[in-house]
Amino acid sequence: MSKSVKLVLGAAVVVGVYVGASWYVGGRVQDELHKQVAIAQDFLDTNSSVALFDKKRSLTITHYERGLFSSTVQYEVELADQDNEFGVKFEDKIYHGPWPIAAGHLMPALAVAEGRILETDQVKPWFEAAQNKEPYLGKAVFGFGGKVTGNADFAALRYVDSDSQAQIQTEPVQLSYDYQQKSGDVKLDLHLHAPKLMLQDESQLNVVLNGLDVYMVLNQGADQEVSETTADLEMMTFSSADMGSLGLKGVHISGVSQSSNDLMHGTAHYGMQEIWAEGKNWGRLDFDLALKNINQGLINEMSKVVESEEPEDELKLRRLVGDFLSYEPEIEQAKLVWANDSGSSLFNTRMSPSPALVEYFKNDVELSEELGQIYNVLDVDISLSRPMLQKMVGEDGLMASMFDMMFDSSVEAGTEMGLVTYDGTQVRLLFQFDAAQNTLLLNNKPITEQELVQLFIALQMSGLF
Repeated sequence: MSKSVKLVLGAAVVVGVYVGASWYVGGRVQDELHKQVAIAQDFLDTNSSVALFDKKRSLTITHYERGLFSSTVQYEVELADQDNEFGVKFEDKIYHGPWPIAAGHLMPALAVAEGRILETDQVKPWFEAAQNKEPYLGKAVFGFGGKVTGNADFAALRYVDSDSQAQIQTEPVQLSYDYQQKSGDVKLDLHLHAPKLMLQDESQLNVVLNGLDVYMVLNQGADQEVSETTADLEMMTFSSADMGSLGLKGVHISGVSQSSNDLMHGTAHYGMQEIWAEGKNWGRLDFDLALKNINQGLINEMSKVVESEEPEDELKLRRLVGDFLSYEPEIEQAKLVWANDSGSSLFNTRMSPSPALVEYFKNDVELSEELGQIYNVLDVDISLSRPMLQKMVGEDGLMASMFDMMFDSSVEAGTEMGLVTYDGTQVRLLFQFDAAQNTLLLNNKPITEQELVQLFIALQMSGLF
């Protein structure tokens, strides 16, 4: 056999193997897509973040055309509640592996998908706002080990509502993600970058966001789901002819939540490095929140009937509140700190409901006039810094004099009643109640519930409360 014939036969074998491999991989891609759609549908069915769409939540493959080296797939997402129905159609061009070179991907992969949104009447304004560009283009690489790496690009938008003159303007937005499914566990890493977003409503309120970055890591197993989210925003401004301007600089949000058996435990932090209003720096703000035993499904159920005035819905809401409280939810911490260069003030609380409150909502059992009928635990810590407040109102002039007079008289009255303590700098109120320990303290001193009631009556009569 001549060398040239061997080369031709060798090439034919290689081509045949590649064609066969591509056809086989195309079948695996089809199976994988149906598997991923089933996972996404399960998310729509069970996740509380979309539970408000109680009439319809679906993701379906509406068209699948399998070719030798590539396939075309169309999907439809439909969401509906009592008043609204919304649907979006997507199309993917899928290039089969094991070497999807036609998609510009030179490494071995199960497939590479390039996606876009199909124009329909419902999303036509989005296409118009994108100014004849594709509003969304996505690319995903499917690895052989169950890993999917992808990115999505959203076009800049310029949209003006013809009726209200409300406006939306954005610069291009980028989204990237890594998805891994192995042995029933799912891990998702996501990053969103939005350089600039501008909104203007019908009242001419302008909202501008600059430099938004969002990171999320999700780990989902058979028994629990853990998510970590971080968002950073360089600057956020609000302005209108009526309210003037407000600027929030260096906004940082982070949170960790763990969900298991329909209950969520989580912590969150919200921070603002600088708060500007009408050209003045009003300091920085930090808020820390820790929650335990929060039933998100019941919260969504309550949100559906909370604004209803129908008697049956009011009764349903009462029962839902009782069910929610029966899981013993807790605010383990809700701490707000407002500070500037001169000092800091804070508000911190911890609370959990009593079993009697559950019976009140679920079974209409009347409550007695005791604190333990409402709370198992209630802690309140309030501390106000005089130097900080002086810095905010100004240290000279009429406003400063009025502040000094009001502050001094209020603190004097509060300390005489035993409501607060004052060390010359910080005014503090510390209240602690624990039904199990039979503890009731005001500023670390025992107090009875009767004395507490008398104190509030005295506060009302003095005009301090």
